[in-house]
Amino acid sequence: MGHLIPPPSPSPLNRPCFPYPAEDEHDPIPCLTPQPKPPKLPSNPSDMALLLHTLNFAANKHSFQRRKDPSCSPYINHPIGVSNFIANSGETDVVVLQAAILHDVLEDTDCSFQELQLAFGSEVADVVMECTDDCTLGGLERKRRQVATAAGKTARAQQVKLADKLHNVLSIQSAVPTGWTVQRVQAYFRWAKEVTDICKASNPTIAASLQDIYDYGTFVLDGMTYKCLPKEEANGSSKI
Repeated sequence: MGHLIPPPSPSPLNRPCFPYPAEDEHDPIPCLTPQPKPPKLPSNPSDMALLLHTLNFAANKHSFQRRKDPSCSPYINHPIGVSNFIANSGETDVVVLQAAILHDVLEDTDCSFQELQLAFGSEVADVVMECTDDCTLGGLERKRRQVATAAGKTARAQQVKLADKLHNVLSIQSAVPTGWTVQRVQAYFRWAKEVTDICKASNPTIAASLQDIYDYGTFVLDGMTYKCLPKEEANGSSKI
């Protein structure tokens, strides 16, 4: 990522997580281009209309942002994938599905809590806020707090956390972020497990998928295959 001039700093509550460089492997490359406002919803919209409206809003907010995987995939793929995991688990609560689509807009775009509340109501905005890190903190402290605060999240927010981690670990298995070592990948999986173990009761289906990865998952780096979460062997190696 090239050097970027960050936007003026908003309040700590709404400050976009635009690390320079990014603190987390999945923080997007920022886009500072103003985006068009989505059209207003009709009165009494269907759940389908709500979800499409939510997706349109998120797509505008994340326009031109890219993930930090080797292919620089469009960032919007991530929140769509997170919401899809929740829907495929059998969850029909439209608030959870909307919050999953929107879960990164407060961290990674110029969207404010007030804007989100006005567009989608307090119920959705509150869940998104639960899923939003305090971006005045460094990356390690943000990770520590995710573990420390996970038990106090609502079941809705915990489901988003589970699906978010599932999408992230699958992305890492598919393509290890550029510059990562084996140790860093495995440290990410250990931390993800700490968070998701606390949240697993909120969505057992997603939790089971994560557990399969923790127990049996592998990734490839520099032509070698490694366990995502290896059991310590006598020689200390996790290579297969």
